[in-house]
This record gives sequence, C-alpha cells and structure tokens, in this order.
Amino acid sequence: MIARRLLRRGSVAAADQLLVWLESSLTEDIRLSVARARLLEWRRREPQLALSVIEAAQRRMPETAPDLETRLARLRRKVALRGRGHGRGQRNVRGVQLEAPILDSPV
Repeated sequence: MIARRLLRRGSVAAADQLLVWLESSLTEDIRLSVARARLLEWRRREPQLALSVIEAAQRRMPETAPDLETRLARLRRKVALRGRGHGRGQRNVRGVQLEAPILDSPV
C-alpha cells in the first residue's frame, strides 16, 4: 500500500526502492515480485528489467511458476519486439521532413 501511494504521488523511484527492499526481505511472497515487475514495465517502461524480476521470482519460487507463465510469455514477446524496434511509443522518423513557413516581416 505504501508503494501504491508513492506511485500516486509520482515517486516511481522511491516505490521501486521500497519494492526492492521488501522483495529481498520477504523472498517467498510472489505479489512483491509481480508488483515490482508491473512498476518496471508500465511506469518505468523497462520490460527487460521486469522480465528479469519475474524470471528471478520463478527460480526462487518454482511452485508458483504456473502463475507467472502468462506474464512471463508476454514480457518475452514485448522484449523481443522492442529488440527489433517494434515497441509501442517508438516511431519511425526516418524520411520525415518538417516544413514551416518563412515570414518576411520582422517580429
């Protein structure tokens, strides 16, 4: 709940630090790993780091592996697409020419 409040206030880095600390302290709680992965993926736009958090959680808690499969597969697809330059938010700006009128009168 504290991490959620930090996020609402715009303190993404503080929320991430809190979740890192909690995740290292409570290693058997899958919810912390999922919360941190969500923060990394959606707020910090770092799906590669989110993927590494989920993979580490899967190694740490193999009994929860089936619960993580959907998220893991989606993150792997997202990371693979970004590697090829097809991620959301990336635009192909090659070949774009900007035009602006030239004014003859002084400003």
